[in-house]
Amino acid sequence: MESLAMAGGLSHEHWPAALLLLFLAAVAVHEVGHFLAGVAVGFHFNSIQIGPLFVEDSYGALRAYFSLDMMALGYSAMYADKARKLRRRLLIYIAGGPVANLLCIIAVAVIGHLLPRSDSNLATAAGQFGAISLLLAMVSLLPIATTDGGLIEMLLTSPFAARRFISTVALGAQFTQGVRARNWRKTWINAATYIPDKSRDDFYANWMAYLSASDRKDAVLSARHLECCLSLTPALTNRLRSLLAHEAVVHCAWSRRDLNLAERWLTQVKRRRLLAPIDRARIQVALCCARHNFDDAATTCEAALSLFQQMPAKPYIRALQESWVEWRTEIQERKTLLSTSDFELNRNQEPMAVK
Repeated sequence: MESLAMAGGLSHEHWPAALLLLFLAAVAVHEVGHFLAGVAVGFHFNSIQIGPLFVEDSYGALRAYFSLDMMALGYSAMYADKARKLRRRLLIYIAGGPVANLLCIIAVAVIGHLLPRSDSNLATAAGQFGAISLLLAMVSLLPIATTDGGLIEMLLTSPFAARRFISTVALGAQFTQGVRARNWRKTWINAATYIPDKSRDDFYANWMAYLSASDRKDAVLSARHLECCLSLTPALTNRLRSLLAHEAVVHCAWSRRDLNLAERWLTQVKRRRLLAPIDRARIQVALCCARHNFDDAATTCEAALSLFQQMPAKPYIRALQESWVEWRTEIQERKTLLSTSDFELNRNQEPMAVK
């Protein structure tokens, strides 16, 4: 391809910036390829990262921001719509990125023949883009753990790791369908958490298991899975570490009723402004309950429930709203129990009449 041969001919004084932009464009094509392949097999958008740009679905609303907190130059995450034929659909979704880059090379070859010979700068830029796309496709297909090639190899040749990965994605599909976490299939949870290898997949599996145990009000099991997640923080981004610290605050304040430990974890929640309003309300409700300030907890809970009215009527949002309604009832029960306990304590401490 003639245009690819021009890849070394860029002589513009701003060539480093131009190369960076071309590289980000190739990364964008790669991630959009994953997205389009996912849409084709029925997956739902969760988030996408292209360089420092991060776009996510936050409770039905798109939110974009810039961050240098990256595990890779590009990343795409989607939820499966159902568990049927997941292995095949995952292979298509994963292959979508490298295929998009390879298609770009064909496009560059066609453009290189169509461009006039006098427009050397544009031809050179096209050649650069084609070369970068080829390099990105080749690197992404290397059979190592964190690449597309590694995931494809794992799905095709590693039964236990593939089962864990597919089970975790299947749990995400139940979440998308609006199934309450406490009703997620236990066989999938067991399969997802079967291999404790301290990998990123291990984190996601334990995170899903934690959500399920927490919704079942199983404080011991939820604590175990949360501890597993916390032990994997060195392999995570600051954003995920902050998410874990946020959940540790809620767990310590609500389930363990340990206010001191919850407040210590609160100091680990970085960039709280990036938390969705519903997540900030969750922290506040849990802390208010740990302080026995149930009236403020109930007020914050009502405000949070009003936020759900502004969200799209998606199944998983309805399930989350249902869990908040239950939480409101539990807050009132704790308030009543504390009042009764205080009454009994005061009555038992009344001095006996002197006869």
